[in-house]
Amino acid sequence: MKTCSAADLWVDLSGAAITEAPSLWMSASTFSSTASSCARHQALHDPLTGLADRRLLEDLLRRSLAQTRRTGQGFAVCCTDLDGF
Repeated sequence: MKTCSAADLWVDLSGAAITEAPSLWMSASTFSSTASSCARHQALHDPLTGLADRRLLEDLLRRSLAQTRRTGQGFAVCCTDLDGF
């Protein structure tokens, strides 16, 4: 397996039959947290540039607004338009 940064990741899988039906339970917690982190990064960043995308901006704005409502502290947003990018 590979991590988000393309480094090799060794995973020890263990499995057990949990019923008489044809099924197999497997545990791979190291992979799960790494895969989850990698999937979140890929979902919220542009694949070409690696920069945060609109979904991440919206998520951070929602969190900042919620914090502002709770604490009464303000926050600022600065936007820059890059023509030809």
